[in-house]
Amino acid sequence: MATAATVFRDYETDGVPASGSHKVKKSDVRQLLSEYESTINAFLSNGGLIYSSKAAMDADLAHGPNSMAWVIGDATVANNGIYRKIGASGVGSWTRVADLPFSFIIASDVGAGTPNAIQATTSIPVSGSALVWMNIFEANTASPVTVSFNGGSALTIKTNSGNDVAAGGLTAGMNVMGIVSGTTFRLVSDQASAAVLAAAEALLEDFHDGYLGKFADDAAATAAAGGSPSEGTLYWNTTSNGFLVFDGTLWVALGASAVPDGSVTRPKMATVISRTIPLNIQEYGAFGSDDPDGLVDETTQIAAAINAAIAQGRELYIPGAHYQTGQYSRTSPLELFMQGDPVSRPIFHALQSVANATGSAGRLFQFLPGGSSYAGNEVGSYALDGDVGVFQQKIKLNSVSGIQPGMMIQIASNQLWHYDDRGEYYRGEIHLIQRVLAGTNEVQIDDYTRDRYLPSSGHVVTVRVWTPSRLVWNNIAVEYPDPADNTANTRALVLDRMYQPQFNDCLVKGSTGSGILNSRSWLARYSNLEIQDTGLALSDTSSIGYGVQEASVYGSIFTGTKSRGCRRTVDFDSLTAQTMAAPSRDCIFRDFHITGSGIDGTGTEFFPEGLAPNYGVGGHGPVENLIITSGYIADVEQGINIRSRNTEISNVHFAGELGYCVYGTYGTGLEVHNCRYMRDDYPDKIPSSTADGLAFYQLMPLAFVRLGISSGVGDWDYESPVKITDNVAHGLQRAFVEFGVSATNAVENVIAKDNFALVRVATGQTFTFFNTSGGGEARVFRSCLNDGSNMLVNRGPGTAKMFAAIANMGLGSLSQGGSDAAVQIGEREWQVQIPDDIGGVIRNASRNGDQIAVQIIPNAGTAYGTFIIASGSATLTTLGAIGAGLAGSTLGSGLTGTGGADGTFNISLDASGDLYFENRTGTARRVRLRIL
Repeated sequence: MATAATVFRDYETDGVPASGSHKVKKSDVRQLLSEYESTINAFLSNGGLIYSSKAAMDADLAHGPNSMAWVIGDATVANNGIYRKIGASGVGSWTRVADLPFSFIIASDVGAGTPNAIQATTSIPVSGSALVWMNIFEANTASPVTVSFNGGSALTIKTNSGNDVAAGGLTAGMNVMGIVSGTTFRLVSDQASAAVLAAAEALLEDFHDGYLGKFADDAAATAAAGGSPSEGTLYWNTTSNGFLVFDGTLWVALGASAVPDGSVTRPKMATVISRTIPLNIQEYGAFGSDDPDGLVDETTQIAAAINAAIAQGRELYIPGAHYQTGQYSRTSPLELFMQGDPVSRPIFHALQSVANATGSAGRLFQFLPGGSSYAGNEVGSYALDGDVGVFQQKIKLNSVSGIQPGMMIQIASNQLWHYDDRGEYYRGEIHLIQRVLAGTNEVQIDDYTRDRYLPSSGHVVTVRVWTPSRLVWNNIAVEYPDPADNTANTRALVLDRMYQPQFNDCLVKGSTGSGILNSRSWLARYSNLEIQDTGLALSDTSSIGYGVQEASVYGSIFTGTKSRGCRRTVDFDSLTAQTMAAPSRDCIFRDFHITGSGIDGTGTEFFPEGLAPNYGVGGHGPVENLIITSGYIADVEQGINIRSRNTEISNVHFAGELGYCVYGTYGTGLEVHNCRYMRDDYPDKIPSSTADGLAFYQLMPLAFVRLGISSGVGDWDYESPVKITDNVAHGLQRAFVEFGVSATNAVENVIAKDNFALVRVATGQTFTFFNTSGGGEARVFRSCLNDGSNMLVNRGPGTAKMFAAIANMGLGSLSQGGSDAAVQIGEREWQVQIPDDIGGVIRNASRNGDQIAVQIIPNAGTAYGTFIIASGSATLTTLGAIGAGLAGSTLGSGLTGTGGADGTFNISLDASGDLYFENRTGTARRVRLRIL
């Protein structure tokens, strides 16, 4: 038999909150009430006794033992209930055994309590076996709210979902229904639904209060408002088919009005109506086709639908079909929401004339509120009033007239910020304006400045301010047909100066240039974007095809990107002109799947050497703070190409045929960790004779990470740290870490540890874990190339070793890097190259200056031996034979080159724990120092 406790239980699994809130089923309630009725009928049919008061029942003892009686209507609420007779007829007493089986109990709130501590009364006792229906006398003003029935304990009122009632959630005159559950009164009808309905009713009332009706022009609407409409009043313009709102002075299109303090005003309900009643592209004659081979040109109809959606501030719905269109171009501000059918994605097919075009004529959808020159749509003319430093939230201008919160500000300088092989770039940044401080001519930005702009020092600084546009595309595809020849340069979608543009579940296919070119946008979001065959038809080396090109953007995030056969999937870059320059900053690319093997317009496979660099994703030029994480890249020349500043690459799985997994040029600051390269068919899927062959060997990546270029100009900048840790490679050709040098190049601040390379070196070939290429010498210092934690296993017949030849890689060159240039090559083991009469130091070799055991191993000559040295002492305690050419010293930091004994290798430990050494042996030495 069902019980009230089970029917009206709190959770789906009784007593288990994690199972979720239980929803009461009408069928269970009907069953419960039917059982109650059956019980009552059975009781009455067997001579049940009913009394109007307990006193009347107590006066009637002429009934046998276990007789049952009900008391209904006693003035004392607690006396009402079901009783059992104790004792023989004529004697004994009545004992209360249960509550009356009422389905509902009506409770009355007459305001005896407070709005947040309700006191209610009922005619019968309240229990967990019955629903309680209660009126609300006055609205609550706080949370939580309690209720007390008949003077009993206070019960906390909970919503149906188990939350406390929100302030104002109970309104005067509302009726609620619930059950007593422990120390709570759990509502069956959730107050949230009533609150939502009340809010909707209030919004509708607001709309009716401010809505005049339909009129052909502003004059008619003004007359209808009595000649002086109030701010926020709106009407439907039957001429333009859109809402117009009065901003206090003029009638303007909905969404464009603003009061002087910069806060945007628009009627509450109007936005809801505009967004919830979408336009259908078919209303404007664009019907598309189910047959992609039976397309007709619908350029005019599609453009009319887009323009209407922008003018009316309404969503544009595109049913699932194939649509053919020429170029759509807009050079004025916009707010556009385009929604493709969620089940059958609509596809816009470019006309053949667009697919064959070059330059701007090859752009299918172009949204440039600044015009095709990217320079228009600006608010006033402004200049800095004083210098701007890093980490400032306020920027002082010569004027803030016309500037409002929500606008964007760009500062650009003629000072150089970064460079790559295409030349030098300018310094710049873009920010969202949060507040306008008219009294001090300052704007407060949403984040903070990143660079310095110093007019006082002669910097030429340009300031631009504009109102950003909005663009959202959901579930829409754009496809290009094959061009007539490989000179075409086309882009599917070009946008500029957007605020939070969004592309969800979209597809771009076949454009020869960028599938999407997004410049100077703030917080762009790409979710589940698909890119196919972009950039494949270009024949000239100066044009690069991207899936998406992000130029001078801030905070773009890509999630779930999938690409196939693209010359480059996503490239973060910068606009080049000084007045428009700004590095792309703070972007994230994650959860991606990239496969290459594209074919160019001549039928030549891009890999291994395409017409232009072919890579999966990269930071190209001025890019700062780029995160690339959690993805898959296969069959491209370079998995990830880095020319950026401060890049983190993590949890990327590289596979297939690659030139390099990570290729860094012209950048600075890099971390590569927890990544892996795994050759899919190597070595367990093929015969060992094939795996050991040169042809198969040459299909492997040349190196896992490569830094620098071969020209010697604009090499990797090692001022910021490079950290390569916890990576795994199963199959490489030449190196795990490779330094590209063409002359004598300094390499510093590199940490490479806890990496593992399993290789199968072919006959006559050599694999070097730390290697160089380009014919020069890499002089490495102040770094950790730990051959103790890095592991190399070779299962092939060729040669494998940890370090390149001395002529190509010098470790710890004191002449190049100074006294602290030692390179850590193991756990507490360092190597230095030290000329004669030069001193060096290993910092913190000993904790607190305690004595330590040291082993010194020179590259040639007499072994210096193993010994114990104490701070401030010249005595070396022998742990093995000590060569005659080694001497202890008390000079500490005084071992600078000529401080110690001549003709010996001097060593000293100072009180702070720094180990100093000095070469006065008469010849240059390469020495390993190991702290035991």
